[in-house]
Amino acid sequence: MKGLFSFLILFVLTGFGEFELYTQKTENTTEELRIRGGLPNFFSKLKSGKKVKIAYLGGSITHQEGWRPKTFSWFQKQYPKARFEMINAAVPGTGADFANCRLKDDLLNKNPDLVFVEFRVNGSSGFGVKAHEGIVRQIWEHNPNTDICFVYTVGKNMISNLRNGLQYGEGKKMEKTAIHYNIPSIDFGMEVVRQLDNGNYAFNKSSVKNGQKVFCRDNVHPTQDGYEIYKEVIARSMIALEDQGKMTRHKLSKPLDENYFKEAQLLSVHKAELSNGWKPVKVKKDPAYTDDEFRTSKMLGAAVKCDKVGKTISIDWTGTHIAFTAIPIVEGFEVEVQIDGGKPKKYAFHQKAPKNKNRPAPKFSRSFYSPEQKPGNHTAILKVVKLAKGTSFYCGQFWVIDTH
Repeated sequence: MKGLFSFLILFVLTGFGEFELYTQKTENTTEELRIRGGLPNFFSKLKSGKKVKIAYLGGSITHQEGWRPKTFSWFQKQYPKARFEMINAAVPGTGADFANCRLKDDLLNKNPDLVFVEFRVNGSSGFGVKAHEGIVRQIWEHNPNTDICFVYTVGKNMISNLRNGLQYGEGKKMEKTAIHYNIPSIDFGMEVVRQLDNGNYAFNKSSVKNGQKVFCRDNVHPTQDGYEIYKEVIARSMIALEDQGKMTRHKLSKPLDENYFKEAQLLSVHKAELSNGWKPVKVKKDPAYTDDEFRTSKMLGAAVKCDKVGKTISIDWTGTHIAFTAIPIVEGFEVEVQIDGGKPKKYAFHQKAPKNKNRPAPKFSRSFYSPEQKPGNHTAILKVVKLAKGTSFYCGQFWVIDTH
């Protein structure tokens, strides 16, 4: 592998005459596999013949029928005597911040034995370590026997860093969290770079040469051939991890950031006070809602809409951050949010018209946060101040986070 850095796996002799496995501790660099504490609880249960549940938490790269089903199928073939259940807890177009809010219903209530966490591409809406740490601590507060593995998928903008052995962007925040909690991490990017540099793959169709496989459909979503790379990296990493570490109840040490996501929840829009003019959205029939139904249903939940300016929604909430969910229309819209009677903050949203005029632009669901507040009880009032003619503003559930 090309790069500025080479890394040594260090074997440290303990007082018990056994060897423990460590890798270099830095979030600024990356390797294909950093074993750390391993996945001993997962592999012990797997080898016992008991049913094991593997959860996949992430964005669209994980939600797609790609590395998730491919790796799950590999587990089934590699360990034919074990019984497996898959938990797909991935939501396209969302990051680690939203994952905290939905973790209980989408993942924890299903009691996974192993959780793959994938958010290097989708990020965390700028919250970084606070959000990633919140995920880890929620999982281990619910069940300290659950093992966690961070995985790093690849975007085109990461290739230069990865080629030089450097971690990229959000991956630094995730890796810092993984180091602190002794969580193993797997970076798919090292093998992707190797395959690109060897000429076996082109990154996408625009750069393909005769005989090359295409890694990516766009800048981040692999082809099925690309997902094969991810699967092979998981396979050899799992084999390397199989006999590492000792069974343990994971302990929560002092947090990296005292303001990590301690509490996160979803508040239905039906818990809010609505002015006249709002109508419930028929979530199975409304064309804007069903345009990207799975993502929208996860982000917005139940929703309401209005087609006139001046309409308001008031919600009481407790925490430090609140996010509003909405469906923007091509022509754009503008709202303002007032917290506790303070100065309103305006949010303008404009979605570009499609290049193909015969194909309408998807009405993607969005989220946006109000400024951080002091811990405690608050009231937020959202007011619609601009709508293009013939359009409606859609509002769904609120994401509420407490970091005090």
